[in-house]
Amino acid sequence: MDPHFERFGKPSLHNTKSTTIITHDEYLSGNSGVKATYPGKAGDELAFYLVAEDADTHRKWQINLSDRPDYAIPITDYWEWELVGKQIYMFFDVIRDSKLLGRSKGFSFTILDK
Repeated sequence: MDPHFERFGKPSLHNTKSTTIITHDEYLSGNSGVKATYPGKAGDELAFYLVAEDADTHRKWQINLSDRPDYAIPITDYWEWELVGKQIYMFFDVIRDSKLLGRSKGFSFTILDK
């Protein structure tokens, strides 16, 4: 098995009442999102992948500005509108010094359409 595969724990939802659902109101607020937890280092690049049936794969990049244990990105109606009402599979990659450090375990959640 690839030593980079599932090196980090699964992501989780951020600023939601549920651990597996983003309500339509939470989605419209722009405050909900997904969170990566791993031993972060300033300068690491995170690539968050959101995959759903009948939708383009979304990849969101973030560069860590400080050493921290967790990093969150918002789920917004501007970019993720085509994921609403679908089961979403999500994982993240960590790139350090231009090399793949590892990939997280997968996580599934839903954004309610009403």
